[in-house]
Amino acid sequence: MKQNFDCRHFKGDKPCAPSQGKLCPIFGGKAKDDSAQEPSQPCRHYSPLGNKVLIIKLGALGDVLRTTTLLPAIRQRFKEHAVFWITFPCAVQLLHGSGLQAILPWSVDAALFAQNTNWDMVISLDKEEGPTALATLVNSPEKHGFGRNKYGLLIPLSESSGELYSLGLDNDFKYNRNSKTYPQLIAEACGLDWGPNKYILELAEPERRWAEEFSQTFGKGGLVGLNIGSGDGFAGKRWPIESFIELAARLHDEGVTPVFLGGGSERELYAELRARAGLFGVFPGCEFTLRRFIALVSKLDVIVSGDSLAMHIGIARGVYSVTLFGSTTDREIEFYGYGEALVGRVHCSPCYKKKCPTSEECMAAISVDAVHAAIARGLGRSQEKKT
Repeated sequence: MKQNFDCRHFKGDKPCAPSQGKLCPIFGGKAKDDSAQEPSQPCRHYSPLGNKVLIIKLGALGDVLRTTTLLPAIRQRFKEHAVFWITFPCAVQLLHGSGLQAILPWSVDAALFAQNTNWDMVISLDKEEGPTALATLVNSPEKHGFGRNKYGLLIPLSESSGELYSLGLDNDFKYNRNSKTYPQLIAEACGLDWGPNKYILELAEPERRWAEEFSQTFGKGGLVGLNIGSGDGFAGKRWPIESFIELAARLHDEGVTPVFLGGGSERELYAELRARAGLFGVFPGCEFTLRRFIALVSKLDVIVSGDSLAMHIGIARGVYSVTLFGSTTDREIEFYGYGEALVGRVHCSPCYKKKCPTSEECMAAISVDAVHAAIARGLGRSQEKKT
């Protein structure tokens, strides 16, 4: 009896979904209509895994999200394929609905599973010791991204990954000469078609309904998200609070609704803004789950944010994104023609420092007038999109 252990529906420890709780026909079980089948008769639901692709991309959350731009190119290259993705547990929610065979939270179990499987392609896009060591150890004839040599040093895993690798070694190249966005860089590093392929971030119908009902209380004017979150990766990602307040007041006077956004780590700053600018906008809170935050951002016409997860969510969900850059470069951000970068150009930026040695003057250099004008352009584009 030929048993199809390469079927994408087969679990091994429980009935597969198409069998509806019954023994798979390849083991002599019954068909969906309860008619007996011979063990040698193939299952009508058999779907081979095909080419197995492993993506190792743990974080940060925004980088995980923009790595989904590889999925259309992988599907284009492999007619039959199954993509497995290892990521941090906090990033698993970002990948729901993206058509993956499995999302594996980073753990010893995930690493052992990866080493026990024969892969047709491995893509490794983190630079930390753990994920790069795993990428080096797993079995595959084709690997791209980053791994480790016998001395434990970071190396490119393929010739095509050389340009992406060199960005980390040459600041002038990364800050000034590079003209490619991150989605293009990683696609070319993996020998895949760049496209341009968009982010994949889908919402379930209950999430859409929740956002629709929740946002009805915001008012009828254009909705402009003002994201105060900045993450903790680098300094120089948050616009000054005084600038947020001045901008919100101007938008409010024009009949536009500012929607203040933030995460749990911004509770104190969010409370201060609510106390000082509560009359100028909507404060839905900063304690949403990640999926509800995504759904909420999807209802905006424009989002103003630093270089953060909120920016990537806005881009992924087709919201006009006005992004403020200070310590990081805008060169690697792909807006797909629906967004813009405002850069605080000072002598020391971009620097990618964890802590600013001065006063984050790069973000202060971005004027309220410049952001206000960008929002006006975004609202115009949003209106065109709706009509």
